[in-house]
Amino acid sequence: MIFEIDGVIKEKAELQDGIFYLSVEAPSIAYLAGPGQFVLVRVSPSFDPFLRRPLSIAGTKDDRIKLLFSIVGRGTSLLSRMREGDVLSLRGPLGKSFPPSRGRSSSCWWRDGSRSASFRPSGLRREVGFGG
Repeated sequence: MIFEIDGVIKEKAELQDGIFYLSVEAPSIAYLAGPGQFVLVRVSPSFDPFLRRPLSIAGTKDDRIKLLFSIVGRGTSLLSRMREGDVLSLRGPLGKSFPPSRGRSSSCWWRDGSRSASFRPSGLRREVGFGG
């Protein structure tokens, strides 16, 4: 099932220059989201820019989804200026989920078209509160 909801930004952090983390309250999406899925985010209350931005769901915790993105254009620049308490229009979860690997060390690859970064889940857990 795909939802179109308004989510509230509960946490925001700049992890590195131009790379951001958002924790967004979106219970219906958080409940259904799995590894490999994403949301479409409207970065402005108007239709400028017209297209939503696809952002991978980097994790969930309780009723929140966790998003990571880097500034690569006007849309993500607008998104980076949003603050805690601002509302985002979200559509998702989208994409085909896959089961997490068991008993293996894993890493997460994030690609935004111009750069890519790999993260170890344990490192993310320390940095932005992923996991338990």
